Order: sequence, then structure tokens, then C-alpha cells
Amino acid sequence: MVLTLSILGSIFSLGGNILIALKKKSGWLAWIVGNILWIAVNIIDTMNVPMVVMYCVYMVINVIGFIKWHRAEWYRTEKIIDAFNKVPHINAINAEQLSQAMKNVGMSAEEAMKSMSDFSKALRGFDNEE
Repeated sequence: MVLTLSILGSIFSLGGNILIALKKKSGWLAWIVGNILWIAVNIIDTMNVPMVVMYCVYMVINVIGFIKWHRAEWYRTEKIIDAFNKVPHINAINAEQLSQAMKNVGMSAEEAMKSMSDFSKALRGFDNEE
């Protein structure tokens, strides 16, 4: 049981590190799961209070990191919407205007289009609920 938890804790912890290095928000969630598993290992095997405290602190840091990342994504989406709203005749936008708008908010065109797509889906879902 402890060996299985240790292996899973290692996989999730290393996976979280790799995902964060690849700038994927899911890395924070993987790290949180890894921390929970390591807390369990350090309670079940032999109570190792310093390790439990350390992994609890890591988990708090991971939760804060996830929340900040999520808020930053929302803020970037808002900046994209503002940038699009400043472009005249959005339906007739050309590639140069789109590129400039994305540079202004520090985002690649692919990231911007994904964010706009996600935002658009969320708005459509909101409209369907009414």
C-alpha cells in the first residue's frame, strides 16, 4: 500500500513539474494530488510530522498557484476582448490587425483564438440557461 502510494505520489509530483514546465495549468492539479499522496504515505508508513507539514505547505502553494494562474488566464481573456473591441469592423479584421492585437496583450494567435473560443462557448452556455 505504501509502495503504491509512493509510486503514485512520485508520478503525480514529477508529472506536475513537467506540466508546469510546459506551462500547463493542469500541472498544479497534478502537484496537489501528488502532495495528498505524499501526506498519506508519511502518515500511514511512520508518522513523519516534518514531511507532512512540508507537503501541506507545498499543497497550499500549489492551490495558490492554480488560483493565480486561473485568474491570470481570465485577465488575459478580458484583455483580448478589449483588444478586439478596439479594432474597427471586427468581422473584417485582417491578419495584421489580429497579430498586432495579440502582441499588445502578449499572447500568440493560437492562445488568443483558444481563449476566445472558450469564452464564446461559455457565453453560449450562459445564453442557453436563460
